[in-house]
Amino acid sequence: MVLVAQQSSSYRVEASGWDTAAAFFSEKTVLYWSPGGQEISLRSRMQPGMVIFVRLLQPFGGEENFPVPYVVTKNLPVEIDGRTTVAITRLHPKPSHRQSAPTLGDSSANCLSGTRQQFSCSALEGLSG
Repeated sequence: MVLVAQQSSSYRVEASGWDTAAAFFSEKTVLYWSPGGQEISLRSRMQPGMVIFVRLLQPFGGEENFPVPYVVTKNLPVEIDGRTTVAITRLHPKPSHRQSAPTLGDSSANCLSGTRQQFSCSALEGLSG
């Protein structure tokens, strides 16, 4: 592992998404977390820019864990056992074209009419409270 440093932590996770052949995959593996970044070793082939979902298998405090989206940033060489280690970065949602960074906190000011927008605004208001 290239980014795994002396002070890294590892976590059992389930990774899922679509591989380079557009086939859905779900596999249990280990996420390596270090100050240099995050890496995950997969049997499925991935390319930079692809999205994978990572769910922690060891819940903290008995809480449910939901998949978190990550984007593949670097594809390292295939290992002897056929697995590929990929560097990943957490994927964050982008604001819509009608929202700007300073006004994202005020969800009511950004709500437009229409069923789809009302659903989005309701979800935002639930998160801000």
